[in-house]
Amino acid sequence: VYLAQYDLCDESSLVRVLDDVYHRRTTSVHFGTPCHSWSTLYQNCGPGERSRTRWWGDPSNPIEVLGNRTIGATVLVMRALYETGGTFSLEHPLRSRIWTLKRFEAIMGWSRVHRSKIDQCEYGLTPGDAPGMRYQKPTFILHYSPQLFASKLCSGTHEHIRIEGGNRRDG
Repeated sequence: VYLAQYDLCDESSLVRVLDDVYHRRTTSVHFGTPCHSWSTLYQNCGPGERSRTRWWGDPSNPIEVLGNRTIGATVLVMRALYETGGTFSLEHPLRSRIWTLKRFEAIMGWSRVHRSKIDQCEYGLTPGDAPGMRYQKPTFILHYSPQLFASKLCSGTHEHIRIEGGNRRDG
């Protein structure tokens, strides 16, 4: 469900969220930041222009510009939570290009920030049209909290369907 009051790409929403964090009205946030323009699939098979030397992508591509704004706002709120003693978590695909950004390398160096690997199939991620099958979707959870988030990898007790550019293949 989209809730406009939490859209961090809206400047007034971002300012309100940061104000809530700095005034301790918000002390914990989980980010499910969209990964579309940061995915290796979008970069390798689509119109994406991101690379190690051009992390911002194509400034005329509205999808990559939105991805940059979203990640930038996410980092601002994460920093505010860290500074005020709050907690945060962020889930993003294992192969997402955000993990190679200098800002995320820096965040992972902050005291008590951890990264755990999960396979989302273990949490029941399934396609709606293929009962009994699951999407594996290897994912990192970046978290800052007093409690560690345990890694949870595929148990191998189910079959996967792999998504590649909207075309499904048995995997």
